[in-house]
Amino acid sequence: MKAKLGSLEVGRFIAASLVVISHVAPTVNNYAARADERILPHFDVGPLGVAYFFVLSGFVMASNHAKDFGRLAAVPKFLWRRACRIFPMFWLAMTIPIYCQFAALKPVAMAQLLSLVPIDTAELLPPAWTLRYEVAFYLVFSLCLLPYIGRALLAVWMIVVFWTWSPCGVLRNVVPAPPAFFTYLANSSADHFFNFDEFYFFAGVLAGLAFVKFALPARAGRVLLVVSAIGFAVGLKQIGWGARYGSPDMMIVMGLTMGCVMLSLAQLERSGVLKIGAFAGKLGAVSYPLYILHWSLFWLAASTLPHWKLHTGGLIVLFAAGTAGIFLSAAAATFWFDQPVQRWLRGRKAVGFFERKAARMG
Repeated sequence: MKAKLGSLEVGRFIAASLVVISHVAPTVNNYAARADERILPHFDVGPLGVAYFFVLSGFVMASNHAKDFGRLAAVPKFLWRRACRIFPMFWLAMTIPIYCQFAALKPVAMAQLLSLVPIDTAELLPPAWTLRYEVAFYLVFSLCLLPYIGRALLAVWMIVVFWTWSPCGVLRNVVPAPPAFFTYLANSSADHFFNFDEFYFFAGVLAGLAFVKFALPARAGRVLLVVSAIGFAVGLKQIGWGARYGSPDMMIVMGLTMGCVMLSLAQLERSGVLKIGAFAGKLGAVSYPLYILHWSLFWLAASTLPHWKLHTGGLIVLFAAGTAGIFLSAAAATFWFDQPVQRWLRGRKAVGFFERKAARMG
């Protein structure tokens, strides 16, 4: 799957928007004159948006690179393209908080912040913790593309994570206790590679591989969409309607249902039943800058705005203006910075070294 699917792009944008709104509302409420005048005091679906991003990442990586399994030349190109996707926009978003905290940052802390190395770090941009899991996933997934051992490595990785965390949920009476070494991995500095968050990535990978290997009839796609949507709705209640991640077994359930929803929509779109305009691609492109940039704008607002005491009407105006400003800033960053920089980095001059390496290995 090389062409972008509109259904995935729209879903990506909705997920990013939900995360942003979940963060904007409590930030605006810091300016409330009275606690009972706060707006959207209980609106928090950020965990649901993050879970969607993880599943989507697994789906896109598996479906886009299904033909790259067993190709050594694909590994450096895969890692380079992922780096081009994540780091330029992340570094741009980090400029404001680093400027605000520069005097307090030591070189080691700066390196940890900017490299997104998969270890626990005191983030200046709270959403960046998810990028560390993304980086960990990309690193291991790139190894899964290796000849001879790649597919086996993917299977072993899934088994280790499942065996480590399944006794924590309803499967604890079915699955035997994992070896102590598995538990050590999940609680060591390598936890980003073996945490239960990997269930979301794995669900996306399975759905993405299914999309590549099987072409469902339109009727089967509709049935799968209805069944998975019902399962998703039932699961939502168990995780506070998206306000929390839930237990490891609920993460498996929600990951699989989201993966099935993506799979069914993608199948319907591929068969021509579901038609989504090209504008969906632009929405999808804005999603990552929207997700990672909005907290940087909070830093800017905190350092420039006076600490008002606003009543409900003023809070609504501030919420609307702030949300609009975030979306407009994300769109500007996308089309004036992120997209041009990615195109340049992926161009032959910037990626020539990796292209030559890939040609030799291929």
